[in-house]
Amino acid sequence: MNRSSLGKIAVVGSGAVGCCYGGMLAHAGHDLHFLMRADLDTVRREGLRIFTKGNEAHLPRVQCAAMLRCTRSSGMWWSGAQRR
Repeated sequence: MNRSSLGKIAVVGSGAVGCCYGGMLAHAGHDLHFLMRADLDTVRREGLRIFTKGNEAHLPRVQCAAMLRCTRSSGMWWSGAQRR
């Protein structure tokens, strides 16, 4: 597959799985952008490390941005907020 045929790729909600697959694509040279919440500061400061089957890849500079989680009021219970 031609790398340029994929264009820009966004990984929305970059948890363990999204960072792993997105990190492998970025390591292969694809244009990746990660949207994340919990690990944003750490990834900005330290980059992204991928460990797979004894191999390690370090991406010191990763394109990442903060993600805001928005739900309708009917979904507030599912996101952990208490109803009043």
